[in-house]
Amino acid sequence: MLAPPTPAPAAGIAWSEMTASRAGFPEVIVGISIGEKTLKTRWELKPEGGAWRIEDVVLTDPGISLAAASLASLGALPAVRPPFVSRAGRQVVPWLGLLAILAIFVAVTAPRIEAERRRILYLTAAVPAAIVAAGAIAAAVRLVSQPYALHVEAVAPPPGPTDYERGIAAKQSGDSRAARASFEAALAGPQPAPGAARELAALALEAGEFPLAENRIASYLAAAGPDPDSLALAAVIQANLGKRKEAVKSIAAARRLLGPGPKAAELEAKIRARASDAAGAVAALRPLVEGRTVTRETLRSDPSYIPIATAPEWVRFLNEKEAR
Repeated sequence: MLAPPTPAPAAGIAWSEMTASRAGFPEVIVGISIGEKTLKTRWELKPEGGAWRIEDVVLTDPGISLAAASLASLGALPAVRPPFVSRAGRQVVPWLGLLAILAIFVAVTAPRIEAERRRILYLTAAVPAAIVAAGAIAAAVRLVSQPYALHVEAVAPPPGPTDYERGIAAKQSGDSRAARASFEAALAGPQPAPGAARELAALALEAGEFPLAENRIASYLAAAGPDPDSLALAAVIQANLGKRKEAVKSIAAARRLLGPGPKAAELEAKIRARASDAAGAVAALRPLVEGRTVTRETLRSDPSYIPIATAPEWVRFLNEKEAR
């Protein structure tokens, strides 16, 4: 679940937002861009001296705490002290066995060769004997100086993140019913995956269940904090419910996270397109087209603007260049 892609794509900080945690200490929601995707994380901080110490990093959507996962892998007894005899048998005895084999070989071979050649035999056997003796000494030192061994257990992932991953896979395969069931299960356990609420909000939006979608996205934002994509989804839901002021506020919050630049404007345009607000989409895109950041040809082929494809404002905007 946590394995990085291969080869590793370029990564960076896409956006960040500081919020107050339940414990009263600040938390930072950080979007880490990995290739074309963004990983949403929550960094829990604690004051220490004149600086801040990172207490934990949480993968927000699946609800995986890296600190908790690391401790769980160590088990109840992360450091154990094996019996001295068994450790000696594994670490020292093999080296002593090699020395014994060399000694037997020399003892058996020496009487069978001429006396003047025995010196060559002894010198030849001395080199491997010295190497084996050094290995035996090093093993004995480790045996005495390192009485404890690290014990790492294979721990199965908690059900919440597992059900969330199953839901994502089912959604990608087009099985909405299985995806919905997995996302519901991901929220029902003792360690829920907050991202499941956002996915359920998107499914409810597609089904036209706007009040349910609004409740789902609100619960997600309360549990996981804001991010541009979730705020965009909230804006579309609010627009479909006729809550224009709330939708505009969500759009502004999403743009603030992304900062100044074309990405924020494009995000707003796509949000307004999904909400069938052709005039708003045109207003957001016009500076980008005039600045040649995007082209009308690109916008014509972008599926994000299908909901307003036949709107008069959108058609006029796409044809302005030809009209001139």
